[in-house]
Amino acid sequence: MKFETLQLHAGQEVDPTTQSRAVPIYQTTAYQFKDSAH
Repeated sequence: MKFETLQLHAGQEVDPTTQSRAVPIYQTTAYQFKDSAH
C-alpha cells in the first residue's frame, strides 16, 4: 500500500465482533427542529 493509504487507516483497531478495520458509514441522520413549523 502507498504511504497515503497507510496513513488513512493508521490507528484503527479491529472490531472484535465484526472483524471490521474501517469505520462504518451510516447513511442516516437525525435533525432537531425548534418547533413543528419548519
